[in-house]
Amino acid sequence: MKFFDIHQQSQEDLLNLLRRLVYHGENNSSLVIGPRGSGKTFLINKVINLFTQELREKNCSDDLIVVYLSGCLQVDDKSALLEITRQLKLENCINGKVFGSFCDSFEFLLKSFRSGGQTSKPLVFIMDEFDLFTKNKTQLLLYTLLNTIQSSSSPMFMIGATCRIDVLDLLEKRIKSRFSHRQIYLFNDYSFETYIEMAKFFIQFNTGSKNDKNILEYLTNLFNDKNILKFFARQYDYDRSMSTLRRLLILPALVFDQLSNEDIKSMNLDSVKKELVKSYNLLNIDTKYSLLSGLSILELTLVVVMLEMSEIYPDEPFNFDLVYSAYLKYLQKKNWNQQKHERQIILKAYEHLISLKFVLPSSDSSSSSRSTKINKEHSLMYLALDKDEIQLCIDQYPNCPTELKYYSMV
Repeated sequence: MKFFDIHQQSQEDLLNLLRRLVYHGENNSSLVIGPRGSGKTFLINKVINLFTQELREKNCSDDLIVVYLSGCLQVDDKSALLEITRQLKLENCINGKVFGSFCDSFEFLLKSFRSGGQTSKPLVFIMDEFDLFTKNKTQLLLYTLLNTIQSSSSPMFMIGATCRIDVLDLLEKRIKSRFSHRQIYLFNDYSFETYIEMAKFFIQFNTGSKNDKNILEYLTNLFNDKNILKFFARQYDYDRSMSTLRRLLILPALVFDQLSNEDIKSMNLDSVKKELVKSYNLLNIDTKYSLLSGLSILELTLVVVMLEMSEIYPDEPFNFDLVYSAYLKYLQKKNWNQQKHERQIILKAYEHLISLKFVLPSSDSSSSSRSTKINKEHSLMYLALDKDEIQLCIDQYPNCPTELKYYSMV
């Protein structure tokens, strides 16, 4: 991934903000916004490493102090203050002291940090999952931090990373006025050719000591295959993030690593293609279909009965009594006496379908003020499944009874 500078402009913008911080003493705050898997954290860490290396090359002080905070871990102001204290190694300064407010604690912390001969060292706060910090009622941490950055003469910089594009609307007015409104947007807008090059890199990452010429020729033939290109084009249109691509290529890369030199020289592509399709199906699994495949024969029969009722009486809700009556008629019509069960057993299976959200309450039933007092047996419901989904499940259901298979062919 380090060979692909897909966010070159965003990297340069963030690097320029760090240069202004160190060379000109310009305090700033910035947000890196983009969907999950777009490389926000990777970009921030890369920029920090590049700038640290730049300071070393110019014989400047390379002591860039970086404090990492995460909205998933620092869930309140107290835990965030303790984490800042730990990373700045100021536990001895704050132990035993009582402060009137969070602002006083934070200001004392910064004064203690500056009093140790580190007045010229720039301080960078990196806040991952920035939107989670806005969920605190008073947003005191953000206010104190941005107010200090705006009013302090010491070099300070805050970088927030979030996947919410409306994050500024979550900030209070007093915080929004202290924010520098520098926003860097990351989108997976690289070309399909770059996407294919990244796929090649991820596959050959674990090749070990194999012949490079044979590997390159093998990968060229693999990615020139029309079916493979169509496959990656579908994934590119659906989700082109690097993290998803890496997960997609884990199994193919493992199989590729186990190939012998003879397989590579003979250009045997079948094993890698097979694992690629398998990995794609696992990554893009239909959760509703997987739940359908786990139903019992009784529950699947109830689904078929409710589908038949919905086709005969479209847009008409039903309750358990109607379903039970239609179920008995279905067994009689199919002469399927093996599936006759007690009413309570069928009711239990019906309630399980409701818990899986395959059967949902109708709008009339949910809007009624008496709906909470009506049990599931008498509530009006509707089937939340399509005929194609049910037929696909029946066709691939292991040892499916002929009574259900016959219905799927009608």
